[in-house]
Amino acid sequence: MSAALRSGLLSALINRISEVSADPAYVAVLQERLQRHGAELKGHVPELLLRHTDTDSVIRTWLEQKDLSHWIPQSKGGTATQGWQFEDIGVNRSRGAEPMSAREIAEAHIDGGFDAIAVDAASGSMLPTAMDAAVLAIGISLLISILCNHRRWNHAEGREKNEMLLEILAQTGGAAFNGAAYSLAITAALALLPGAQIWLTTMTITSLSRALPKADSDPFRISVWTTQSTS
Repeated sequence: MSAALRSGLLSALINRISEVSADPAYVAVLQERLQRHGAELKGHVPELLLRHTDTDSVIRTWLEQKDLSHWIPQSKGGTATQGWQFEDIGVNRSRGAEPMSAREIAEAHIDGGFDAIAVDAASGSMLPTAMDAAVLAIGISLLISILCNHRRWNHAEGREKNEMLLEILAQTGGAAFNGAAYSLAITAALALLPGAQIWLTTMTITSLSRALPKADSDPFRISVWTTQSTS
């Protein structure tokens, strides 16, 4: 993976892992729906909505188009403790008294994720978040370039310094683009995948560890980011 890609990924991860996720237990409209059916929440609401600054509003909008669908219909003795899923109202009611299949459960989950992205207030935050990741990627890329190339810069002259500047500018621009792109990809993952905090933490630690120097290398030289000398 190139330095620009690594900078972009790291910035997008850091930007997202620092967010605060709301506790669903304090979202009144959600608790009202759950209590009505005697259901317990276990990853049924997309993490993207819980990370929004106006959690109540975006979840209320998302729930307006959702039924709490029992895997086994209530008419056949089914209860929420046996399994349930938020599902589009039309899809749930058109099924009638038929149990939900594994495919329908998966489709309801994926559809709920895309609906979370489509919520106006939630999708409106995607662009600012992507821009924040892009700016952070520029900072990370510049910092790495300075740390890794200061010796080469001190020994370089005219033409080589110009070439180094062009390399750094190209790398920084690429990092900004990748930061924004990775941020959008993570937004989609937050909507579709459960356990966001766990995999965000794991990916962040992994990305940071790959940027650290090897045990037998110069501790002030981050080898994976180093721009090789052309001289």
